[in-house]
Amino acid sequence: MRHALENLLGVLASADKGLLHTLHELLLRPGYMMRDYVRGHRVEYVRPIQLLFLLASIYLIVHYVLFLHMEQATVVVLKDVEGNPIHLTGFLGFLQSTLEGILSNRAFVSLASAGLLWIPMWLAFRPTEIGKETTLVEFFFVMVYVSCLQLVFGVLQLPFDYIQGQEGGIGIGISFFFMVWSFRQYFLVSWRHSLLRCLLGSFYLGIPFFLFYLCQIVATK
Repeated sequence: MRHALENLLGVLASADKGLLHTLHELLLRPGYMMRDYVRGHRVEYVRPIQLLFLLASIYLIVHYVLFLHMEQATVVVLKDVEGNPIHLTGFLGFLQSTLEGILSNRAFVSLASAGLLWIPMWLAFRPTEIGKETTLVEFFFVMVYVSCLQLVFGVLQLPFDYIQGQEGGIGIGISFFFMVWSFRQYFLVSWRHSLLRCLLGSFYLGIPFFLFYLCQIVATK
């Protein structure tokens, strides 16, 4: 909690007057704002990494205040026909427990998505006209801004979770929608095109895990 407060004060002290403008643009026209930043119009916007630390600190502080004495809900990935949790063993059990822990932490989902989906989404949108002009480094900042948008939603959602009596996991559908919406504006494509490309990027993300799982099967035989 102390580190979160120190980080929040440090970022606020260094943030320029474009903070409110950045949040306004991020909530109303995220993809266009990201493209402006990549093209060099950066004076009026808070830098993505700086904004990410700011929003993460705000999320941690609000979460601490609201849920200090409340039980948090854990997302259950697998259930049987009666609704009881299914617990796998071995490597699959490790993946299951890891996934459940990630999905139960809204802030971690937002922060991790920038790193995990950075290269897969860049490859998926690379064939588009604007994708050919966007370098891998530039697209990393785009993904950080997408994570910022998810964190804004996370902060706004916390009071509603508090009213319900416990914190729920982030809606994966909503998180995915933010990516589709942002990339539709950034790459100037249709909703359908952006959705298909995001699904393709998600497929790319799953390939290394699938190959690793096959290697584990072969190694045990």
